[in-house]
This record gives sequence, structure tokens and C-alpha cells, in this order.
Amino acid sequence: MGHLKRQAALGIFALLVTAAPLLFGSVDWEVQTGLVALFAAGLFFVQPQMPPLSKRERQAAILWAALVVLKEFAPWKLFGAAKWRTMLVQDFGLGFFWTHNPEPGRAVHAMLVIAMGVLWFLWVRTLAADSENR
Repeated sequence: MGHLKRQAALGIFALLVTAAPLLFGSVDWEVQTGLVALFAAGLFFVQPQMPPLSKRERQAAILWAALVVLKEFAPWKLFGAAKWRTMLVQDFGLGFFWTHNPEPGRAVHAMLVIAMGVLWFLWVRTLAADSENR
């Protein structure tokens, strides 16, 4: 990795680990958006390297991801009628999405956060692989 790119990525890393806790734990959308944009800049300078996975590990990861997506976004009728869903629809007149997860937007958000976490882990691992950075 080039010296300037490495220094820029390390500067961004230092800014992220310092700013995120100081900005009230990064719970506001505006702060999160800024930190994600800063993280994207860090990814531009140093791309995370994926560790080599065996064929079985790749298949397991794909299967796990597919099961999570299916569980969240499959029609709720595939899983049977949950008592809470029936009660809220019949007794309170609430409407839910057709998906198993009653709030699919939150499921998408959680999946994006997991993807960001994996990218962060791989990025920091890549930065730490160079002994000069440590």
C-alpha cells in the first residue's frame, strides 16, 4: 500500500475511533451518515482484504445469509400465524407488511449495519496487517 494512502487511511481510522464516541455514541442519523461517508473515504484509500475461505466456508456464509434474508422477508404465512400478530390485527386493527418481520425497514437497516461491521473488521484487519501501522 502506498505511503500516502496508508497515512490517509490511518488518519481516517484515528478520526473514526475518536469522533464516534465523542459524538454522543453516534446514535443520530446525521452523525451516522457523516461517519459512514468518512469510512467510505477510508475504504477508498485502503480496500479491505478478504481472508481466503474454503469452499465449505463460502457455502456456509452464503447459506447463512440466504436464511437470514428468507426469515426476514418471506411471507409471514409460511411461519404460521403468531398469536401477537393475530391479536393486533383483529383487536386493534393494526396493519402489518406481508413479510415475516413486521418492520422490514428495520431488518434492512440491521443488515446494512452488519455489512458495515464486517467491512470495518476486514478494513482494520487489513490496516493492522502492516507492521508499521501497528
